[in-house]
Amino acid sequence: MPERAELQRRTTELLQRLIRFDTVNPPGNEGPAQEWLRGLLEAAGFECELLAAVAGRPNLIARLRSGSDGPALCLLGHVDTVLADPAEWSVDPWSGELRDGCVWGRGAIDMKSQVAAELVAVLVLVEEGWRPEAGELMLVFTADEETGAVQGAQWLCREHPDRVRADLVVNEGAGAVLGFGGRRVYPVCVAEKGVFRFKLTTEGRAGHASVPRIGDNAIAKLAPVLTALGERRPSLDPTPELEALLRALGLKRKLKLGRWFVPALRGLRAMRRLRATPLDPFGLARVRRVERQLVGEYEELVATALTRLGPGNHATAVELCELPDMVRGYEDIKLRTVERFRERASELSAELA
Repeated sequence: MPERAELQRRTTELLQRLIRFDTVNPPGNEGPAQEWLRGLLEAAGFECELLAAVAGRPNLIARLRSGSDGPALCLLGHVDTVLADPAEWSVDPWSGELRDGCVWGRGAIDMKSQVAAELVAVLVLVEEGWRPEAGELMLVFTADEETGAVQGAQWLCREHPDRVRADLVVNEGAGAVLGFGGRRVYPVCVAEKGVFRFKLTTEGRAGHASVPRIGDNAIAKLAPVLTALGERRPSLDPTPELEALLRALGLKRKLKLGRWFVPALRGLRAMRRLRATPLDPFGLARVRRVERQLVGEYEELVATALTRLGPGNHATAVELCELPDMVRGYEDIKLRTVERFRERASELSAELA
């Protein structure tokens, strides 16, 4: 495997070349860029094809097969970009200029950089003789992502589903780069989005103005169910992916987030159960009572964090124990609670020292 500096050099040069293809969408004009990418991949031994919904806007599909059955991993990217007005830039947006350690140009972030990184990664592996042990590696670089993917990913999945079907897909996203412990951490979102559709049915009985009490309104039965669904927030459930993140950050031995969040979640769930009464039509008395309970439990949460992290890490403890945004309508309580412990954390740290 080449040294990091060599990998960075190759990726930088490839990114600069990609930026110099003007693929602003509309109109896109991704064809020249896709042809150039296909040439690089075919020279490395990939099977490539270009599929286009309209002339001049092809989608590139490249495969590296193993020769045996197994899962398909797809590295997915797009080569079109959003608009760029040269008058608003201090550099030519299609120059790929390297300045102050950064590559400048339209698409340098979204997302020709990831396309370049993925391409260099697979080219280096192939150059060293690597092949999938089973299944296949796919690179799919699409057109038209920035304006809805009508001629890109949507069209491919609708018109050529067998050509792009994969067991695992790595795409752009996952948020911004994080700074942690003096390092840059690049997060990977797992199952970020999903859809769960279901049907709710309530039954009633028709009435009549002359005998109103025989009526049983089905709509009125459904209303509280819809309200409950709208107000619900999922509880924290640590997943293997979260555990893997903590291990990668070197925090696994120190942090037991599942235990720490139990008191905070208990208080938040109690807040969701607040209801008004005839003597307290806005539920204010209960709000104040739960707020006091939450303050006490959050103090316990932060104190536990400090015990595990060490007295000098009160800022980190408060950040890790930040209350999740689970309670619609009670943000003021949450903010006051967190603000209190931004002030209180240093005192707790001193007490534990």
